Amino acid sequence: MDRIAEEAEYAPGTIYLYFKDKDALYSALFARKLTQMVDLVEAAAKAGAEPLEGLHNAIRAQFEFNERNREFFEVFSRHRVKEQPPRAEEWKTIGETIDRHHGVLRRLVEKGQRAKLIRPGDPQAFASALVGVILHMSREMERQGVHLNKEADFVFELFLKGAQRTPSFP
Repeated sequence: MDRIAEEAEYAPGTIYLYFKDKDALYSALFARKLTQMVDLVEAAAKAGAEPLEGLHNAIRAQFEFNERNREFFEVFSRHRVKEQPPRAEEWKTIGETIDRHHGVLRRLVEKGQRAKLIRPGDPQAFASALVGVILHMSREMERQGVHLNKEADFVFELFLKGAQRTPSFP
């Protein structure tokens, strides 16, 4: 906390007025950045006039956020909310924000299914699969030094072709 106070040019006592310890500060910063990410993805999804356009926009927004916030993405991709102490109210909020993120994608899948653009199936499973692909691709492209936002179109096409209604999947 002393090093954080020094970097922020605050007295350590000032930081303790707002955060009881290092974990409280960490969770507050994590929650703030996570909320920014979900807000961006949600706004991008809503900007699409059609379900697939909204889905494409959401994927692009996620990759753009990951690109602009590489340090946060690295922490986020290794983070496990369920491993945090159950007493921590901040972690409950973080879990709810992650659920909101998955909900954005789930609702887009549901809209695509209602429009018969995406095959029937559990929308939550589709959303979870998409989140998994985005996380893995972002980590892999980061490792290779590739710009993440170039991968959004590939992930959209990969997801859609795997989810698109075909004669073999009525």
